[in-house]
Amino acid sequence: MNKYPVVYRLTLLTSFLAMATTSFGQTGASGNNWPAYAADTGSTKYSPLDQISADNVGELEIVWRRPALDAFYLTLN
Repeated sequence: MNKYPVVYRLTLLTSFLAMATTSFGQTGASGNNWPAYAADTGSTKYSPLDQISADNVGELEIVWRRPALDAFYLTLN
């Protein structure tokens, strides 16, 4: 007789497959290159931003904004 039941082996196999696909998909963007929508196949939307440091964070400024509501909806009566 087998030492481990079928349900246990299937659960273990499913867990390993889930971990493998999750770690493969979430690598983040590298080199300012987003090869997939939302940075990578894991949709992490992550970029390391190594150009910003504690020394220059005070020099950051807003360069663009998107309004929360489109102007079209503000003109409706």
